[in-house]
Amino acid sequence: MKKLLVILAATSALAGCAATTGSSVEATQTAPKPEMSVAAPSPKPQLGDYGFDESGMDRTVLPGDDFFAYANGVWAKNTDIPADRSNYGMFTALDDLSKKRTRELLESAKA
Repeated sequence: MKKLLVILAATSALAGCAATTGSSVEATQTAPKPEMSVAAPSPKPQLGDYGFDESGMDRTVLPGDDFFAYANGVWAKNTDIPADRSNYGMFTALDDLSKKRTRELLESAKA
């Protein structure tokens, strides 16, 4: 009985996968192809290159002694945290940029 149920389940699954109509296959094969357009080159990121920013590293610190200072020491020394914030980083800068752009879109839609 178990073998029969397994065979029926497998057959049903395979039949469901293979069920296609000839017209849908023909329609996809004869559909006109969209014209290819060359996209304009994207502008350089405003907040820097993607990936790890090596200019923020403090190579005077050994990574085994203090890896955070090694990886982020120069950035931490040169970046001021705004007085109205408890922290500041790239995610905060991106959040500020998103809120600014959203405000501009809403104000232009309102006008």
